[in-house]
Amino acid sequence: MAFLQALSVADPAIVVSTCEMVCPTIAIGKDPCPLEQPVLLSLIELLCADLATRTAIKLKYLEEAVLSLNGENTVTPERRNAVLMRLFQKIKELLKQSPPHDMERVAKRLILVTQSALNC
Repeated sequence: MAFLQALSVADPAIVVSTCEMVCPTIAIGKDPCPLEQPVLLSLIELLCADLATRTAIKLKYLEEAVLSLNGENTVTPERRNAVLMRLFQKIKELLKQSPPHDMERVAKRLILVTQSALNC
């Protein structure tokens, strides 16, 4: 799959470009998610590293990725929680910068989804 190739390069620009080519609900929003849990965690890590650029697409993918995480099927719960905590912190930083209203709504929703995933 394209995400596996993009993630193997570990270049955020390539990952985001790949994300822009496919709707997030088609790429990872299916049940079951076509990406394995470690791949989802890597995707979350790369996308949340810099939320200052291409924010809208990153937020959409981050929301779908967090919703697709399966708490019962995670190889390492410690890594999962660490990735989600980092995402939580990055979104809080984004909200402090007063993003446009539409992105603010998505970011606030992502905060709630992330908190819920952390509490599972």
